[in-house]
Amino acid sequence: MNVNPIELHQLIIEDLKQQNSILSEQRSTQVAINKLALKRIEELQGTVAQLELKVKNLEEELGKSSKK
Repeated sequence: MNVNPIELHQLIIEDLKQQNSILSEQRSTQVAINKLALKRIEELQGTVAQLELKVKNLEEELGKSSKK
């Protein structure tokens, strides 16, 4: 089998370009997923903070009512 080195190099270059394109697409997808995950984490942190405040207020109300 006689392989032309120039053609082989061209095939390798095309394959590498295709792999690079796929990796770039995967990276973009992962960045989008990470941004959504971060947004959700921030939302949940806000929810936790609200719940902690409600618990604190309820504990204060219970403390006041038990003193009466």
